[in-house]
Amino acid sequence: MIFIIVTSLYFVKLTQCFPQSLVTTGIDKTEVRSEGQVLPLEISKFHVNSTIQFRYARTQVVSHFKNPGTAPNKAKFTMVIPDSAFISNFSMIIKEVEYVAEVKEKEEAKKTFDEAVSAGRGAGIVSKDTRDANIFTVETNIEPGEKVVFKLIYEELLERKSGMYKHSINIDPNQIVDDLKIEIFINESLPISSLSVPELVQSNEIDFTANEESKVAEVERDVDGIANNARIVFAPERTYQEEAGAQGISGQFIVKYDVDRKGQEN
Repeated sequence: MIFIIVTSLYFVKLTQCFPQSLVTTGIDKTEVRSEGQVLPLEISKFHVNSTIQFRYARTQVVSHFKNPGTAPNKAKFTMVIPDSAFISNFSMIIKEVEYVAEVKEKEEAKKTFDEAVSAGRGAGIVSKDTRDANIFTVETNIEPGEKVVFKLIYEELLERKSGMYKHSINIDPNQIVDDLKIEIFINESLPISSLSVPELVQSNEIDFTANEESKVAEVERDVDGIANNARIVFAPERTYQEEAGAQGISGQFIVKYDVDRKGQEN
């Protein structure tokens, strides 16, 4: 199979991913059987880990899907990335085999996709609309009782606006997840002078108070005794997620910070 991701993405069994295009080849065709019971897929783990060093953020998203049914079912992984970010890596783990993306230009990726199809290898589509260029979506088939792990890495340079650097992570697993964790580590060249972690901006909230600090996130400054470092962990329990509804939390987790520029040139 190939994964191809282009600016208006394709999907095959190889994955070649980047802001331009992605391709992947490797997996055999999946045999689809009509018998059995189709049950909703379960996300057992959803972890996001961001490392911000000198205002440059590298974010890894890992999502574990499981098919509890007795019939094949499709897993759909969707992640909204910041407008200024680009995808640097994507992979899937199926039956303990990891299929990693390779960077290719759009035309070359399309050619690889066509060649794989002509050779009789499994292929699929990673749908992406250029009008929603910051939405990454990929689908794959999961056999009964099997699992798939999606891994996405994207990177961005944070811009200073209104006196603060802002790092946003979009969370929308579309269900309650027992193991949901967001961890952000900041390592700056200058001491961190201010750090703010507002309450989760949920998409269905109307009366959100922008200045209210998160009561769930754990914020640690001066990590390892260094004023340039900070760590933020957001790991909401099941009850917190259920308060947002049956589909769990959906919104933006935001971290804002600035550094001490005293004696430094702008």
